[in-house]
Amino acid sequence: MFKNDNIYYTQIFLICIMSAGLYACQKNNLGSFPDSGENKKVYTDFVAHNSVKVNAVSTEEVLGIQEIVKKLSKKEIENLTEEEVLSIGQPILDLRENTVKVDQSALGEMNRYFEEMKKELDTISQEEHEILSKKIEEAIAESFVREIQYRSFTATEMRNILFKIHDLNTMSFLCEDLFHVSGGNTFLFPGDNLNLANTLCPAGSYFYMTGGIYTGQQVISSKNGNYWVGAGAWQAILDGQQTMNRAFVGAMNNNNFRWFEIKNYTDHGIYSGSGSANNVTIANMIFSNIGSTRNGQEFGAIMLLYATNVLIENSYFENVTSSIRFRFSNGPLQIINNEALNSGRNFFQCGDCNGGGIKINHNSMEYVSSYGTVPLEDWINIFDSAGLSNDPLQVNYNRLKGHASSPTSICICKLPYFSDHLKVESFG
Repeated sequence: MFKNDNIYYTQIFLICIMSAGLYACQKNNLGSFPDSGENKKVYTDFVAHNSVKVNAVSTEEVLGIQEIVKKLSKKEIENLTEEEVLSIGQPILDLRENTVKVDQSALGEMNRYFEEMKKELDTISQEEHEILSKKIEEAIAESFVREIQYRSFTATEMRNILFKIHDLNTMSFLCEDLFHVSGGNTFLFPGDNLNLANTLCPAGSYFYMTGGIYTGQQVISSKNGNYWVGAGAWQAILDGQQTMNRAFVGAMNNNNFRWFEIKNYTDHGIYSGSGSANNVTIANMIFSNIGSTRNGQEFGAIMLLYATNVLIENSYFENVTSSIRFRFSNGPLQIINNEALNSGRNFFQCGDCNGGGIKINHNSMEYVSSYGTVPLEDWINIFDSAGLSNDPLQVNYNRLKGHASSPTSICICKLPYFSDHLKVESFG
């Protein structure tokens, strides 16, 4: 099947076994709300109330306050009427209207448990993550039982904010005024604006998304070194409601995405075409219902162009127009131990990817029905891609079940030639 010249491999089995029982994708229950009676009711009532909110205030509207304030002198700000002060600050008032505020005792407890999680974030098991996430949410629930507080700003408080904007030439101080920050960690709740948190909070922030549904969210150019961590996939959920095109778009250098779900986006879950997706980790994530009206050649759950050093592991894809798509990228690129059900045109496609450390290993895929505008074409496509003589491109120990109607559909596609360094060790 392959030409022998210049191919590095030990053993090749390109046999698509379609027998029942080879593989079955199973959803995992990756989180649960606090159990105790009153706490659970207060917490779940809050989540239900805030999960239906779509925050229509844009980051630009909030940042636009600075332009207005800079045209005023401090004396003019001091002489503004209360109505004028609140009018200038209206985007902030709209942004924080009825958003929750936990007390300092709860925030300290939340931070303590999250710091424990951070120590083992690269290796933490599902069980350990769930235990610590539950402790965080129990601290929130206990705060709610004591008293549910909602953020609001008086005219006096808003005037002080305007003075700060005038004096500091920045609005970054609003990170702590508008969000829950403790020990350098930012805790987000349904109803919070994630893009504004990214804009106002410093690079390298750890954002922890508490349980619930975050509707209508899009983060543009996540700052260098940011971590986005959820309370558990299928518990912290970014829902695009089929009205948003992408959850994360643009630059994301040195970013981590862990333990939450991205669903119902029209184009992509995570997309970077800027060449600014370097040193990125995507782990223990769920991507679902993404790109239903798109072609998987150009759209998908994850699509990165001109990327390098990317790890995608232990994640689950269901009903996406394609699961993982790279172009013009350099190794290391590791796609390890993921699962997919109805992954669209391809589970994985890497066009023009080169270098060492490219590994597509130990993934499991199942086809039941098509998703997107074209049927399943190739489970794994490594078009025009190459490894190194001492570090070959690996496609090892992947499992699949099912096939679509395309007459050209195959298990692994390596075109237009087979003369690059490739290692395939079992494909069943």
